[in-house]
Formats: sequence, C-alpha cells, structure tokens
Amino acid sequence: MVADYSKGIEMKLTIDGRDISIDESGISTFSDAIKHVEETKLSRSDVITKIVLNGEEIDEGQEIGLGAFSVDEIVSLAIETRNRIHLAHEALNDAQDYLPQLSTLLEQSAGMIREGSVAEGLTLASEALDFIGAFGEVLEGIRISFRLDFAEVKIDDFNLLEKMQNLGKLAQDILKAAQEENWTLFADLTEYELSPLLYEWMAVIPSLVNLLPAENGNKGGDDAL
Repeated sequence: MVADYSKGIEMKLTIDGRDISIDESGISTFSDAIKHVEETKLSRSDVITKIVLNGEEIDEGQEIGLGAFSVDEIVSLAIETRNRIHLAHEALNDAQDYLPQLSTLLEQSAGMIREGSVAEGLTLASEALDFIGAFGEVLEGIRISFRLDFAEVKIDDFNLLEKMQNLGKLAQDILKAAQEENWTLFADLTEYELSPLLYEWMAVIPSLVNLLPAENGNKGGDDAL
C-alpha cells in the first residue's frame, strides 16, 4: 500500500538514477506523470522497466490500479529504463537457452504424472508453464513494440501468428485438463504438443531476431521476411 502523504509536496523525479526536473502543471495523477515522462523525458528507443513510487516498487497490476493516485501525494518517483531494441534481443537470446530446458521439464512432468506422482508432476509443469507464459508476453511485446505483423511473417513455413496463437490455445487446453483432473490428457498435451512446439520456436528465434532492428540502431537482416 502506498503511503498517504500530505498534499503540496514537490515531487522528486529520477530516471536511471539521475535527478530530472518536471513541470507538474497539467499533471494531476500518477498516470499523467508516467505518460508525461514517456512522452517528454524518454527517447523513442527507451522503455520503462521499473517504477518505484514513494519508495515502494510497483508491478504492472499496481500501476494500473494506482492510475488515479493524486500527483500531490507523490513525494518521489524513481524510474528505470532499458533500450527496447537491446531488451528484445536479450529476451530472445535468453529464450533460445531456456526453451529446450522447458521442453525437458514438460516431458519429465508427463512421465511423473503417468507414473502416479501427480502432485510432483504438476509442480514441475507449473514451473515450466510460468516461463512459457512469460515467453508469450515477450512475443506479444515485440509484436507491438516493433509493429511486426506476425500474420504476414512466415519463416520456413512457420507462421508466427498461428504458432503464437497455438501457445495460448495449448495453455488453455492444459489448464482445462487440470481443472477436470484429466491427468492423461494433461500429460499428453504437455509432452506431445506443447514440448515439440517449443522446439519449433527455438529453431525459428534466430530468424525472428533478424526481423528486429540491430542493436547498433541499423535494421536487422531481412532475409527471413
């Protein structure tokens, strides 16, 4: 819970550790302040990765809930940023490393469930599914940030939008199987459908990286288009 400060205190704004002056006229809420920072204090290549409001780090869900929080009650606003191009390259490179590990976890989980160790298998699968959900968010963020039309992109007959939708559908089907305690279906979906799909994504990531601007600011390779 963000502390309640008395009104009239001037906000202290820092971006990546640097004190930044801010004109509070026209800014009435926390949401206004963030929008003002994004539009006037950051370059187009930067994206906010961390917000500390009045000494308390907030997550994305809290940011939405605090949108109407009065600017008069903001004593300090510390913002950290990253270059969106570097962040995208880093996220995809990381995915290249962890996707095969997640596939192995899913296969191990399915084996445990079939052997009757349902609780242990579900714990293992849950860990993998959390990371897969995060990977889906990375893909969606890249699609929006770089205005990529995944529906029009095919890499070696791999349609990005279709495969991205498959990730979401499989996650829903797996959740439904768990809710219905259909462990045979749960194991089959994780091992025979989701695990192979991750290997497909792993193989296509280098070409996906080529769709992004290069980290030096020039356009990446276009051979995959």
